[in-house]
Amino acid sequence: MKLNLFRIPEAAVKPLKKKLLDGGMVVTKRESQAGWRGAFYYSAGVARRVSWAETFFDYLEGQQLPLNRNAFAAFIFTRKDDCFALSFGKTHFFIRPYCDYDFGIELAKRIADENDNRQTASRRYQTRRKKDIKSYAIDTPLDVESGEAVEYLQMGIATSKRERFGVAGKFGTSALLQPDIETGDIGKLLSDMVGVLAEPEQFALPRTTTIKDEDEIARFDELLLDELTSDAATSELTHNSYDLYGVDFIFNEDGKFVLSCRGGGPRTTYDHLTIQDLRTYIQVHEITRNAILNIRIRHEPDDATPYTKPLKESIDFIADDEQVLLTGGQWTKFNQDYLTFLDESIAAIDMEPVESKFAKIVGGEPEFNISAAVKSAGYAVADKDFSIFKTRSSTPV
Repeated sequence: MKLNLFRIPEAAVKPLKKKLLDGGMVVTKRESQAGWRGAFYYSAGVARRVSWAETFFDYLEGQQLPLNRNAFAAFIFTRKDDCFALSFGKTHFFIRPYCDYDFGIELAKRIADENDNRQTASRRYQTRRKKDIKSYAIDTPLDVESGEAVEYLQMGIATSKRERFGVAGKFGTSALLQPDIETGDIGKLLSDMVGVLAEPEQFALPRTTTIKDEDEIARFDELLLDELTSDAATSELTHNSYDLYGVDFIFNEDGKFVLSCRGGGPRTTYDHLTIQDLRTYIQVHEITRNAILNIRIRHEPDDATPYTKPLKESIDFIADDEQVLLTGGQWTKFNQDYLTFLDESIAAIDMEPVESKFAKIVGGEPEFNISAAVKSAGYAVADKDFSIFKTRSSTPV
């Protein structure tokens, strides 16, 4: 059985249930399993027209115009302070804002086989390669490059844990497992999962972890507002690359985008939405700083169900000076494993021996390059003055 599981913090359980009901879902069944109380939420979905069928309707002779209807559901399990949500269909769009961001990766560090990595997705700090997705052959050891913060893993499950959790899994904000169980055994699976999460992690992983301090979040929100009201270009709308919902990669470049602002700007439609379009929208409609985070982006894919996200969930932004990242609407910071991996990578670099007086340098590179100590040692700055190079070729350096 394939199960996509999110862990829900206790404070988010009631808001999540309200969100599901407000989204048109109904509870179709309740039951108890192994001490867990379960409620199954379901929606048949709204019938929608198919764009390609409208375009080629003349070729559908004798046929009615087809409609797409995408049903979706969630199975919510609670036990004391614990809660898990099983997602089916598009329900991950509803669940992600309420979930425990760290759950999937923390589970992977306890049940996955470090020597059987099959796919990773990661982010990079201060580089042009902001996001990477890499695939590997089965039984490839996990090998994280310097500067990467891992946000998704597809790995084999450790042999000792396969009977409970299946042969392989995907781990991101959620965990996708395929245990050999029936629907009535889900409660026991969840109990096993709570138990294993209390065990020590089996390997370290450089990644980002959620910031929960409200004062810090408010401060970083101000940095985001500074970014959106300036000419800087360090942020990016998530639909211009990919967005990760649990373990599902969503590539959103097709269709139309609609900007709106509660108590502010009007609905405005774009065939392609960029961060500069967003800035222009804010300026033209004179949206105040306090109202900017009320902006919402509605994505209307060509042949899929439209959905709306708050602005904070629609932006990838790294605050360089703070070493924090906004992703999925959550402010996150690079964890100690990330810093340790960087230190180990730097320590592994082979270095040529230098004069003892240069073993430790205080100050910046420009000042050092023109210092008296460098000159007295017989060195000359060559990184900008290329005329000092002598070559056999007539090509200028």
